[in-house]
Amino acid sequence: MLRLVEFAQRLGISPDTVNRRRQQGRFLAVSGESRGFRYPVWQLDEQGRLLDGLAEIITKCGNGWPAFTALIRRYDELGCTGAEALRQHRLQDLLRMIDSFGEAFG
Repeated sequence: MLRLVEFAQRLGISPDTVNRRRQQGRFLAVSGESRGFRYPVWQLDEQGRLLDGLAEIITKCGNGWPAFTALIRRYDELGCTGAEALRQHRLQDLLRMIDSFGEAFG
């Protein structure tokens, strides 16, 4: 989990831009025990770009803990976690799995 400044540095953008994009649902962010949000590093690919499909998952589940849970959960039917499914470009499969859990994530 990265703090705001660390996450901004990884992306090469300002912390203000990160905050704005978080509010738009473009980055996954969870509230920590102390002040501020934390940004899971695994939402970035090997080149430091956001995983394709991340915004769709955030829209579907809601930013914060619901989307986080959907992405770290292991889906037996997919044989991987939600984040791994995004890395494998299996967004539609992941969305079907999330739908099958109904209100559990959002």
